[in-house]
Amino acid sequence: MSDSQAQKKVRRPRATKAEKGTQCCAYGCKKRKKSRLNGRSDSEGSEDEESALKRCHPRTFHSIPSDPERRRAWLVGLHREKWTPSSHSRVCSDHFKESDMDRTGQTVRLRSEAFPTRFKSLPKHLRMTVSSQLLNQTAE
Repeated sequence: MSDSQAQKKVRRPRATKAEKGTQCCAYGCKKRKKSRLNGRSDSEGSEDEESALKRCHPRTFHSIPSDPERRRAWLVGLHREKWTPSSHSRVCSDHFKESDMDRTGQTVRLRSEAFPTRFKSLPKHLRMTVSSQLLNQTAE
C-alpha cells in the first residue's frame, strides 16, 4: 500500500462533547451554547419587552426536571411529548420568562415553578395552548 493510500484511510477523530456543544431540545429551536459569554446581539429575538430584557444576559441552558409530573408537563410544553430526553438534554433560557430566572448568584438557576412557555414560529398544528394540551391528555 502506498503512502497516499495509507493517508486516505486515516479517519478523523470523532468530535468531543466540548466540540459538539450544547443545543436546545425544544421543537424547532436551533440555539447552541457559544464558547464566549457575551450578551446576545440585537438581531436575536423579537421586539417585545421580554426579549429586550433577555438580550442583556448570556443565554443559559437548563436540564429537564427529573420529577415525572414536571418532566411530562415540560415535554408537553416543549412539543416533544413522545420523546424521551437523555440526561444531557437541555432547554435554553429563551423559552422561559425572565421572571422564571434566578440571577442572584454566580450560577443562573430556574425557579422551582418555571415552565417553558416562550416559542417562536411553531407550525399551526402545534400552536394549541399548553394548558389545553394537558387537559386533553388527562381526559384520555
